[in-house]
Amino acid sequence: MRIELAQSNGDSESSIEAWIYIGHLIIFALLAESKNAFIGLLAALITFLGMHILAALDNPLVLFAGILYKVPITYFLIVGIIAAKEYSRGIKKLKTYNITFKGNRTELNH
Repeated sequence: MRIELAQSNGDSESSIEAWIYIGHLIIFALLAESKNAFIGLLAALITFLGMHILAALDNPLVLFAGILYKVPITYFLIVGIIAAKEYSRGIKKLKTYNITFKGNRTELNH
């Protein structure tokens, strides 16, 4: 799956594929703006795996092409999801003790 935006030979499939990538970049940017890392990373993992599964339906050999970058990206997305989930659990636990965060400051509410 390659995006060749510089070469426009009228291939509608490659232009649709390029717009899908651009749409996903916009979605990830909006999720990053909402400051919810868990949802952003989960959406990135689902999209990453989904795009490769859809490409494999057309040509199964695509699954093995680029395996050296697919495995680490998948691994780090999963590690990021786990870390984001643990972070949100920690924040919820601190809120039970009336500790809140505002910017770079930590405040203890009495």
